[in-house]
Amino acid sequence: MINKDSFPFLEDLETSLISAFMQDRKLWIKMYDHIDPMYFKNADNNRIFKIIKVYFQKYKEFPTEAQVLSIAAKKNYDDTIVKQVKTVYKNIKVLQRHEVDFLYDECNKFIKDKKIESAVFRIVDLKEEHKYDEIEAVMKEAVQWNNDVDLGSLITDAKERYEQIDKLYEGLILWPWDRLNAISEGMFRKQLYICVASSSVGKTIFLDNVAFHTWKKLKKNVVSITLEISELKKCQRMDAYGMKIPLKELRSQRDKVIKFYENVKGGNRLFVKEFPTGKASVEKHIMSYLYNLELYAGLHPKDIDLLIIDYGDILAPSKSVGNMYKDTGGAFESMRALAQEIDVPVLTAGQLNKDVVKYSLTVDELNEALMGESFIKYKIADWMVALVNSPEERSRGRINLKILKDREGPKDVILPMRINYPTLSILDAVD
Repeated sequence: MINKDSFPFLEDLETSLISAFMQDRKLWIKMYDHIDPMYFKNADNNRIFKIIKVYFQKYKEFPTEAQVLSIAAKKNYDDTIVKQVKTVYKNIKVLQRHEVDFLYDECNKFIKDKKIESAVFRIVDLKEEHKYDEIEAVMKEAVQWNNDVDLGSLITDAKERYEQIDKLYEGLILWPWDRLNAISEGMFRKQLYICVASSSVGKTIFLDNVAFHTWKKLKKNVVSITLEISELKKCQRMDAYGMKIPLKELRSQRDKVIKFYENVKGGNRLFVKEFPTGKASVEKHIMSYLYNLELYAGLHPKDIDLLIIDYGDILAPSKSVGNMYKDTGGAFESMRALAQEIDVPVLTAGQLNKDVVKYSLTVDELNEALMGESFIKYKIADWMVALVNSPEERSRGRINLKILKDREGPKDVILPMRINYPTLSILDAVD
């Protein structure tokens, strides 16, 4: 339980906090259940808060000034409460928006500090009891406490909505390829982007190119999860792309690679983390890893600009039902839910239906109707691109990108591109 330290406010700000609660219903709903009346230094504020809280829990509305005074009289509270009640209700009419926001921020920090402080005391007890498995959960619950309540968007709040749209575009992640950006704007927060291809065509190359470009060129924070290739090998693949050195020559040119990274400037970071194939899930592994990044590396989920998972077909669902089609869908649904929860774009990859390979379908023939078991990914995705090349195109360093789905733009657009397999690079230009 949180200890009963008082708010770090002057008494007049304490009074204003109660007024702010009744002025801003969202603020009240977010906070009231986390506040103990004993936080108020002023005894009358303590009593007023309790009256309002009990009344609201029963009637889902705030009491009027007359009702609070009536309840206070029935409880035989001191006459001093009358003046305090009148001050609270008078303040409701005069508080400015910035004052309400200030009180919210200060109250929020106070409660979170108290939860963390309480967790520290609890951890000491758990350590003495040798309950080591519970220590991380206790601290995680305190650190991740979030009192935000989302009531959706009111369509008449057009100004606020368009301010939020502007923020979406501020966080837009552009592709490394100008020709693709001209067709698809880029990656927006809260959305799932999927690259599909047959085996060994270039799914991982696509993902790694995007990861390195977003980190190095766009100066963004990137987290890349690998479920198939070791994190050391994946980093090497990005080295090859970033320095245009063939993968097989990287060890012999290690000094050049090391010097390149020693000269990197900027505070943005690119983390690469491996998990066991088919064993890792969003809920048990990826979310826990993101929490560790926040705890030990200071990278809060809100500061992650792009999350990449290589790749979705070998990600475990949160709960297996023993059906491959449904389990695959469950894994992709978890990734999309994660994008919405932590407010980042998530980019992943998936295998194309085996019939695409079996019948050697061309890029022109490929469409969602022919995707077979891959169709569940198509339904879940906000955006999907297919990578396709024939043996002859592969030998000539050619690859085709076909946009199969785009909620924001056209589909079935084909972009012929170059691919350099030795340096693991997809290139805009076509000779």
